[in-house]
Amino acid sequence: MNITINGQWLSIITCGIISFSAVAIAQTPEPLPPPAQLQPPPSSPDSNRTLRLKLQVRAIDHLLVKEGDTIKQGQVIADQIDDRTRLNAQKLSIEESLKRIQDGVILEPIAPLKPPELSAIPNPIYAAEEAAINKAKAILERTTEKAKLQQRMLDLLRTSNALPEMVEHETVKLGEAIAESESAMAEYDLAKGQLLKAQADYQKLQYDHSVNLSRAIEEQSRAAQIYQQRLGEVAEQKRIKESQVSQLKLQLQAIDDKLGLLAQIKSPYDAQVRRIRIIDQVGNFLNVELVLSANTANTSPNSNTFSPITKPGGSGNPGGTGGGGTSAGSTIATPSPTSEPIESSGGGVEDTDPDEDQ
Repeated sequence: MNITINGQWLSIITCGIISFSAVAIAQTPEPLPPPAQLQPPPSSPDSNRTLRLKLQVRAIDHLLVKEGDTIKQGQVIADQIDDRTRLNAQKLSIEESLKRIQDGVILEPIAPLKPPELSAIPNPIYAAEEAAINKAKAILERTTEKAKLQQRMLDLLRTSNALPEMVEHETVKLGEAIAESESAMAEYDLAKGQLLKAQADYQKLQYDHSVNLSRAIEEQSRAAQIYQQRLGEVAEQKRIKESQVSQLKLQLQAIDDKLGLLAQIKSPYDAQVRRIRIIDQVGNFLNVELVLSANTANTSPNSNTFSPITKPGGSGNPGGTGGGGTSAGSTIATPSPTSEPIESSGGGVEDTDPDEDQ
C-alpha cells in the first residue's frame, strides 16, 4: 500500500497503527533532504476538520469502512484480507504437516542376539569295541589251535593204522573244532566291524558339528548385515525427517515474513467517513480517496516526521505493477523506531478547508 502526503506518494511498511512516523525510500540515492513535517490541522472552534486520506490498495475489498461509518483513532480502515487469509491457510497446513512429521516415530532396529555356542565334541572312546575285538581274537586263536591239534591227532592215527572207528571219531571232533574256529572268526570280524562303525559314527558327528558351526556363523553374519542395513535405513529416515522439518520451518518463517509485510492502515483520528472515491488505477493498485470529518481536538498522530531514504535496487514505482507487495526498487516508507516495519499500502492525509463541500 502507498500513501500520499502533500501530493507525493509514499509506500508504507507497518503492522501496527500508522503513526505517520516513517522513513521514505526515495527513487534515487541522493542526499537526504530535511525531514518533511506533517503538521496536525489547526484547531477550530468545533475541533472538526475535513481531511482527505489517500490510499493505494490492491482491491476495493481491502477497505474495511464504508461511507457514513464512524471510526475511532487506531481503527483498521484498510487491510490486505485476501492475502492474509491465504497466507494463514498456508501456515495452518504447513503447521499440520510439521506436527505430523515431528510426531512420527522412527523405530530403532533391535540388535541380533548372539547365538548359543555349540559344545565341543568329546574325544572318541573305543574301549568296548576294542575289548570285544580282543576277546573275539583270543577265542579265535584258541579254537584255531584246537582245530590244528585235532588235525595232527587225526593224521597220526591214520599213519599208525589205528582202528577205523577211532579215525572216524577223531574226524568228527576235527569237524567240530573247525566249525568252532570259523564261528570265532565270524565273531572276531563282527567285533572289528563294530569298531569301524563306531569310528565312522564319530567322523559323521564331527562333520555334522562342523556343518552346524558353519551354519551358525553364516546366520550370525547375515543377521549382523541385516542389522547394519536397518541402521542405515533408520539414519536415512532421520535425515529425511530433519530435512523435511527444516524445510517446513523455513516455509513457516517465510510465511511469517510475508504476513509481517501485510499492512493494516489505521485511522489517525476519531472521524466519520463522508465519502469514498476511486481515483484511478496504477498497475495492480487502486488509488482511493477517503474524505473524513475528523475530531482533532483530543487526538493527534503519534509522530509527524518522514525522512526520505533510498532502498537498494533502483528507482521505484509507487504501488508497483504486475505483482503483489513491494518489489526491488519500489518506493517504500520505513517507520520510525516506534513502529515495526511491514509491507503495506499507505495513506496520506490532506487537510482541507472545513467549509469546502466534499
